[in-house]
Amino acid sequence: MATRRNNSIIGDYRGKLGPLVLSESYGVGTARSMPRKSKKKLSGKRKKHTATLGMVNTLLSTATAIINLGFQKPKNPKMSPFNAAVSWNFNNALSEDPENAVLQMEKVQLSLPIQKTQKAWEASLSLDAQNNAKVAWKLNPYPHKCTHLDDRAIIVLYDAEENRFFLQHDVVLRSDQYFVRELGDCQKGHHLHWYMFMISADKKLVSETQYLGMIKLEE
Repeated sequence: MATRRNNSIIGDYRGKLGPLVLSESYGVGTARSMPRKSKKKLSGKRKKHTATLGMVNTLLSTATAIINLGFQKPKNPKMSPFNAAVSWNFNNALSEDPENAVLQMEKVQLSLPIQKTQKAWEASLSLDAQNNAKVAWKLNPYPHKCTHLDDRAIIVLYDAEENRFFLQHDVVLRSDQYFVRELGDCQKGHHLHWYMFMISADKKLVSETQYLGMIKLEE
């Protein structure tokens, strides 16, 4: 059934209205016929495509808040930042094995700049004997005008065993040049992939995602 909403360019209705479905996305109203269920069976190739797309969607859903920071929208967006991230990673970060398509974690992008700032200079990842993971970087000796010391470093961890992304910190500044996180016993034996990207203080500029590497805690 349709529901009423004010200030709509397609009227005050959303949802089902007779044989139509009314919706609005990014200020564009649409009226579409009710979709019909297809009686055709999916081919094996189509099933694999659908399953792989679902896998990418499910995995990236754990990074929605991060993607909303990193994937910038054009002036007239055709999709949400999350859907753009799913599309980009599906088309660019999958393994080439058609029988067992999986995300290559070193190719995953959590940011896609339209207005760009510089990445972290010589970023690195290390683990000490006390299981402290350290992400470090240097200040670019040739900074662009868009690069500022108060740019925020978005540091992200992907735990392969838990199959989810974790935002480690978003208040570390470019000027800090490092971030340290003590890893707990619950993460022993886990494969931990680390990423980072920079975002300006006003959130208008973003850098590409940098894959920092993978570390595994000994059990």
